Amino acid sequence: EVVSSGALGYKQHLNMNKFGLSQPVFSSDLLFDLDRADLGLRRSREENLQKKNQLLFSVRKSYYATLLAALQVETQKENIGYLQEALAIEKKRYESAVAPPLDVTKSAVASSNAISLYYQALKKWVSAKNALVQILGLEPAEADTIALEETSFPLKEIPIVREKLQEAKKHFCSNSITFLGALKQDPTESTLSLFSEEELRVYVVRALEYFPEIQLEKIAVDLQENALKKASGKYFPHIGTFVDYQKNAGDPGARTFSEDSFSWAAGVKLSWNLFDSFGRERKIKEAASKKIAAKLRYKYAALQTEVALRDTLCQIEEGIYAYLHAENAGFFAKKAMEQAKERLLIGTMRPLDYRDSVNEFSQAQYLRNEAAYQTICAYYQLTYLSQSANRSR
Repeated sequence: EVVSSGALGYKQHLNMNKFGLSQPVFSSDLLFDLDRADLGLRRSREENLQKKNQLLFSVRKSYYATLLAALQVETQKENIGYLQEALAIEKKRYESAVAPPLDVTKSAVASSNAISLYYQALKKWVSAKNALVQILGLEPAEADTIALEETSFPLKEIPIVREKLQEAKKHFCSNSITFLGALKQDPTESTLSLFSEEELRVYVVRALEYFPEIQLEKIAVDLQENALKKASGKYFPHIGTFVDYQKNAGDPGARTFSEDSFSWAAGVKLSWNLFDSFGRERKIKEAASKKIAAKLRYKYAALQTEVALRDTLCQIEEGIYAYLHAENAGFFAKKAMEQAKERLLIGTMRPLDYRDSVNEFSQAQYLRNEAAYQTICAYYQLTYLSQSANRSR
């Protein structure tokens, strides 16, 4: 018995082989899912760049922290040398019955304190080196094999830092005892003095274009926009084509192969959900709210990045001014120490005054190294915020 109507048919047999092929022609879900897949790929790439950017900044910061610790160790070693030299002078003066035992004792105490500070600096250097080894993914035992190529901070090799150093030096007269400090009239003033607002805007534009964190927030907005379009696409119908091919073999053994019945059907299929109890409307409102939230997060991230950039430029300025002040202080402190040593040798200066000049010189060296470290870290913070590793510019 056969009952059929148009492209639809039903044959009552025990054995039926059927092959069907369908192809969507228009589907809003398929269209927006393709866009979402592209956005997902972009997000994965930005996350990869984000990790590389963070790792590169961490390595640079740890490397220069290790260099700072190594320089502070050398500073303490120099300080020990000066104080032990003073101790030797005091011992000779004591043996000549010129200096009292108290001067020798105080010089020995100052030398011992300097040795204690040296070991503290040495401990910080070992810790900094171990931290660098950990970031590099090396074995802890390989820490002793690490040797830093640089022996000083390469501030003058960085174009923007070199330019700002030259500009800041206009406020100084390094070969005279009198020099200007380039201090702001109002200590609460937050205006940049070495960087202009135009330069700040350039870095902000770069950050909005290249900083992975900003790009991820931008992609999040695009994903919510895609979700909103997909929810709105539920109003459209789904259109597709189909082809069906089947063989009705009938009861097993009832007919030969030549008597088998073959049939096929092809056509266009349209499905359209006209009413779903306002489910689509609710999903559209939900997607619209999430899009607004994503935009607010993007604007907040952009604002936070601008604030971070401004703070970073301020840190570069502070580091440059502190470096130049410490450099000038070191210049005069070394000259004062040499003059004090001459007076100490002829016995016209107290040992305490000489030790003070030695400590002042050591402090100037220490502050100069700290300022150089702050400046170079702030510079790489600037590149971290306004650029991205391995991104084509």
